Amino acid sequence: MDYSKQQIEDYLIKYTATLSQDQIKKQKKDLIDKIISTQVIPGYRKGKAPSYIVASKFKEYIEENIQERTLTKLYDKIVKDEKKDPLHFELEEYDLEKGILIIKIEFMPELDVKDYKGLAIEEVKLELLKEHVDKAYSDILKNFSSWQDYEGPVEDEVLIELEDYLEEVPGEEPRKMDKFPVIYSETKEPKEFYGELKSLKKADVKEFVLDFKEDASERFKNKKVKYSFKVGALKKKLSPNEDEELFSKMVEGAKSKEDVMKKLGDDIKKNSELEMKRNSVDKIYSVLIEKNPFTVPPRYLERMKDEVYESENEKYKKNYGMSMEQLNISKDSMTDDIVKGIKINHIRKHILDLEKLEITDSDIDEQFQMIADSNNISLDGVKSFYNTNKSYLDNVKNDLLSQKVDDLLYSSAKIKKVKPKVEKKEEPSAPKQEEKTGK
Repeated sequence: MDYSKQQIEDYLIKYTATLSQDQIKKQKKDLIDKIISTQVIPGYRKGKAPSYIVASKFKEYIEENIQERTLTKLYDKIVKDEKKDPLHFELEEYDLEKGILIIKIEFMPELDVKDYKGLAIEEVKLELLKEHVDKAYSDILKNFSSWQDYEGPVEDEVLIELEDYLEEVPGEEPRKMDKFPVIYSETKEPKEFYGELKSLKKADVKEFVLDFKEDASERFKNKKVKYSFKVGALKKKLSPNEDEELFSKMVEGAKSKEDVMKKLGDDIKKNSELEMKRNSVDKIYSVLIEKNPFTVPPRYLERMKDEVYESENEKYKKNYGMSMEQLNISKDSMTDDIVKGIKINHIRKHILDLEKLEITDSDIDEQFQMIADSNNISLDGVKSFYNTNKSYLDNVKNDLLSQKVDDLLYSSAKIKKVKPKVEKKEEPSAPKQEEKTGK
């Protein structure tokens, strides 16, 4: 089947195919003959119905069948010719009498990325401070702490179980929950709401209206929101005894707090270096995106937004017991990050093809060993799992290929180390001296 094509956008191509009338007639005849031989037509013996009767009675079926076959044939030919995967296609025009078929197909735009090596970026110098290690130790200590019943009053880090919770926002269905657990902090948003929780005690009943202003989140902006609830259980974390038993649980083999702090310092430094590298690679891709602008196909973008939002929503429900909608996180708020992620992956794939990078068996073996070590399981167990789950193995291979591209960009970049920016605190101005009156 012959066709012509027209580039509409950098991601969109229109294909116009001319259909042979002889081929259409032959397909119609073949379908009619098949229907005559296989179907019983009222008033006629099987195989004896006239062609014109069958053509009239099954007209819609015949045309749909020919359309489907023609579309499939054209689509397969385009995919073979273009040597790339379509992201979305739509039928614009199909006319058997005119012998014309027009479809539009979205692809990821063609790229011609050049000068991706040796890009100049700034990287913040790593500064490991004692306060970083102290904070890490404190956070781990909290993980070994246990929740204990607490009478009140509410203060930072106290878990409050709000019972018979009711939130009434104008223009929305009232939000009701039998139990709504929150951890109090005076820095949490909306501050007006958390401000009402401070100093409450167990069994307190609370009802109030908050008059949100222009600076509130979109959901509450310029609205009067009514709340009511009863304070159920209050819980406060009780820190464990800092002894050798605890230290050995924190870090295998540790016998003292000093052992734990040293290991934490080493881990923080290692993780900080990895995070520093990730940030630098992200800067490199930001430069490449700016130098190589292209449009993410809109229908593909919408599909990806749906998939990411659904996936993240499940994580929020599992981790926080609330949906993203309940937390006022919209799908559109994720658009910029999703667009950037799609563009990074497309540029990464292009560089991968240019460099002809491949992964070796030793690359996979090293990754398996790392997975085994970090999860404290046998190497044979890891290999067995991935060898029987090919989709997971493909994910590992794709991640390794992506890492090779990122390593190539990072190792070739011209990196200038800079000191972290320190925000200057405004010093209070000295009070003005009163003028002496001479009285």
